Amino acid sequence: MNAQQFTALHTRRIAESMVQFLRSTQQHRLAWRPPVQTGRAARSALEITAECVAVNIRYAVLLKTGEDRLADEPIFAHADEACTALQNSAEELAQIIEALPDHFLQQTLQTLRGEVRADNAIIAPYRNMAYHCGQINLVQSLTGDSEFHVPSNWR
Repeated sequence: MNAQQFTALHTRRIAESMVQFLRSTQQHRLAWRPPVQTGRAARSALEITAECVAVNIRYAVLLKTGEDRLADEPIFAHADEACTALQNSAEELAQIIEALPDHFLQQTLQTLRGEVRADNAIIAPYRNMAYHCGQINLVQSLTGDSEFHVPSNWR
């Protein structure tokens, strides 16, 4: 297994994990935005998922075309549509990563935030989804759910 295959595999798995976190969140808490001390509210689990979909799309375009542009964040009303969009965006991204030649990983990509090594770019969406899995778990705990809903693919 090369780096691209490994990264694609784990991109799919972390999206599946995030779906499991979403599905284990109480339905009426998916759109709940935790209050913060600044008076603004944090993002909901559905909004967090929308960001992950947008990041997956952004990196799919970057890796495929070399063009970096922000993708619009979808607006989700229900977990089902969020889960489907997340899995679809992760699958598309994973397929693009798998198709990259080895020499691509040595390149430097120009992004909106400056230069990024391609080997870091292929793992960035995974890191983003993993981070946000923790945020969804935090939303669960803030709403009184003390169980850590370990995704089945973490074992």
